[in-house]
Amino acid sequence: MTAGRRAAGIAGLIATVVMAAPRPAAAERELVAHHARDVPITLGLVGLWVLGETVAKDALSPDACRWCATNAVDRGVRLNLRWEDTALAKRLSDVTGFALTPLAAMGGLVVLSPDRRATALHDLVIVAEAAAIATDLNYLVKIAVARERPDVSDLAPADKPRTDRPAENNLSFNSGHATSAMAFAVAAGTTATLRGYRHAWAVWATGVPLALATGYLRIAGDRHWASDVVTGWAVGAAVGVAVPYLLHTRPGPGRPTVALGRAADATTLGLAVAW
Repeated sequence: MTAGRRAAGIAGLIATVVMAAPRPAAAERELVAHHARDVPITLGLVGLWVLGETVAKDALSPDACRWCATNAVDRGVRLNLRWEDTALAKRLSDVTGFALTPLAAMGGLVVLSPDRRATALHDLVIVAEAAAIATDLNYLVKIAVARERPDVSDLAPADKPRTDRPAENNLSFNSGHATSAMAFAVAAGTTATLRGYRHAWAVWATGVPLALATGYLRIAGDRHWASDVVTGWAVGAAVGVAVPYLLHTRPGPGRPTVALGRAADATTLGLAVAW
């Protein structure tokens, strides 16, 4: 895979994500706050994730892979994108995924918000909720699928339990870094778009490339197969759009409404969807 093709593919993915964002019919009034619901949900999900990553890690992590085989595409991408210094790539993915992307997403919303208190706080809650949902969903999938990581797949069976973190050996699918980073970026971009912020494009233009870079670095660090990362991007983007749009907008000119009614002959039910 040449550098030109990789760049074209990344540019295409950015365009797809941005073009798929909802376009509101009205500006700021589209989004409504549900702090009494969303703050406890978000804190609870974060708490569950912390629990799963600490005291419950060994108990929850699969001892052996259930998805052990790989494929030609994943092997080819790994061969072309893996760095010699995989440790550096892993450290950089932590920086972009856990620091730069969340800061860009949330910071962009705070800067663009006309009201630095109420509106900005609501925006941040939406983004945090989306990231928490995506991250916990990702964790459940990792445990259920139990895919072996690429840097473990080359080891002899006797050496696999001797890695630095054996509990992480079979948690490759899908990439948690890619999922959470894309959820942050897309949730922030969707929120800015639904708000009608004048420079909403800037939130997309900073967050999405950082999320893409995070996924790339996970492959470069030999911690994930390409299919792990692409799936993580897709799941994160889906949650990032769904949470602001489905959980935080009131029905209006920009949203579909569904109605169920009986026809005049009293024998037929009708379903109407209006946009």
